[in-house]
Order: sequence, then structure tokens, then C-alpha cells
Amino acid sequence: MVSKGKAARDKGHSFERRIARDFRPIFPECIRQLEYQAGLGIDLANTDEYDFQLKCKKKHASINTINEIPIKPDRVRVLISKEDRQPIMAVIAYDDLFKMMAELKFLRQKELPMTLKDVDKLITQAARLKG
Repeated sequence: MVSKGKAARDKGHSFERRIARDFRPIFPECIRQLEYQAGLGIDLANTDEYDFQLKCKKKHASINTINEIPIKPDRVRVLISKEDRQPIMAVIAYDDLFKMMAELKFLRQKELPMTLKDVDKLITQAARLKG
């Protein structure tokens, strides 16, 4: 008989393989980190500037689980969580989401991709609106 711990690990590893496979059209070299590399705090490799932590449990992972991903300059931390019989959810810092949405808006308008200076200007404007 398979122990509950092993079954949970197998479920998590299967989820990691699925997400890596789902991301390959975006990141062709995307692979899951092996168990002995787990100390890195990320579950997928070769994902450009994104660091992913993946959790598949009976209940969604706590939002604070994103803090298991080390903070690195110019990297976007993303927690992807799957609860049994529920849709997959993602947690991302608001500033990173805002930058991604601003870049996408400009790309959809077929303008040149915005510079970091343009993104910083939009963030400053948004901060003024919030404050």
C-alpha cells in the first residue's frame, strides 16, 4: 500500500510535470527541477525571468507560500496552486502584474515594446492614484 506522504509527493511531481509541459509553447526548454535541487526554492527551470513555485494539495496553498521563492533582482516570483477539483490559480506581486499588463497593452497596440523607464512612469502614476 502506498503511504499518504508518497501519494502526496507523486501528486505534486505529476502536477509539476503537467505545468512544465503546459509552459513549453512559451518556454521551449522549460523543465521541472529535480527533487535534489529543491533547495533552490523554485520548481521550474528555463522560464526566462520568472521563478515558479508549484503546489498541488487538497486545499490551495497559502498566499504566503510565494515567500518560499527567493527574491532576486529582475525576477518575477509566481506561485501556482492547485486545489483538488478546483481550477489552477496563480499568485503574483501586484507590481509585477501591473508591469506585465502594461507591456501587453503596448504590444497589443503594435507599438514598440515599452522601456523600463516607461513602466516606472506608469507605476508612479498608479501610485499617485492609489495614494
